[in-house]
Amino acid sequence: MATNDSDEPVALFQGIYLGKFLGVGIITGEGGPIGDYNYCLDSLPICIQKSLALKRAYIRIYPKKQYKTNDALALKNSKWKRAIFSHSSGWSMWLNPAQSEDELLSELSKDWKKNLKRSRNKELTVESWVNPDPKLIISLYSEMEAFKNLPRLHDEREIRDLINQLGNDCMLMCCKNKSGEILSIRGCLISRPHALDYLATTSMAGRKVSAAYLLLWHLLKECAGRGVTYYDLNGIDPIINPGVYNFKRGTGAQHLEYLGEWEWASSENIRLLMGFARSKQAKVKGLVRKLKKKLAFKS
Repeated sequence: MATNDSDEPVALFQGIYLGKFLGVGIITGEGGPIGDYNYCLDSLPICIQKSLALKRAYIRIYPKKQYKTNDALALKNSKWKRAIFSHSSGWSMWLNPAQSEDELLSELSKDWKKNLKRSRNKELTVESWVNPDPKLIISLYSEMEAFKNLPRLHDEREIRDLINQLGNDCMLMCCKNKSGEILSIRGCLISRPHALDYLATTSMAGRKVSAAYLLLWHLLKECAGRGVTYYDLNGIDPIINPGVYNFKRGTGAQHLEYLGEWEWASSENIRLLMGFARSKQAKVKGLVRKLKKKLAFKS
């Protein structure tokens, strides 16, 4: 946490220490730092190295913050550099769920309206998930990962910690069929007036009845009731994941450019080494997924 001259908090950062690689401490921070960059960018690496007793460090951040030239210049002036290898497109979409229902409907694409209408005719119910089951969430994710040939996205411990630590700031909703089976789940992190889309997965049975459309529609209305006026759909990649992009675009949401991924290292050689290592790691994971897909097809 960074404070100003009046000892008031003006910036925050929460990261994960991944351990050491070739003697270099690796730290990542998803979503931060937040607040006034003039108070934290220079001191952040020093604070991290001191608190973890690191002689050499590599720090990677991905602020969930809309791109502004002043922020980008502040990062560059504090010796942060654009990540050599990025894991995301740096783009997202956002909408205002507090609009009237007629306004929200008018912004939907033709296909989105069609799927929403279809889901309403399938005897589905949407409700807040008061006591979510992390095991069931992971089970639904596993089904989706197998279908889309994706790497593991979440684990049970992560989901449990998210639910326990964030409490009411983490809102989860589910869509059920008439037998009470959960077909789709979606959750967001709320910090009024903002909300960030975080968890979303649908079973194969749920896909057949367009459950995700009805669920997101109800989730947006629930967010509006909680004072949310800015809903971030949390990332898009039209090239790698066109299906998700088209689903989010169909809501009428507006495009948003993030600041993107930035990195800091004790030396330029360390930064280049880590960038090279991450790019190779991504290529290996991609080859493994392709191999699994081929083996599944042959069997």
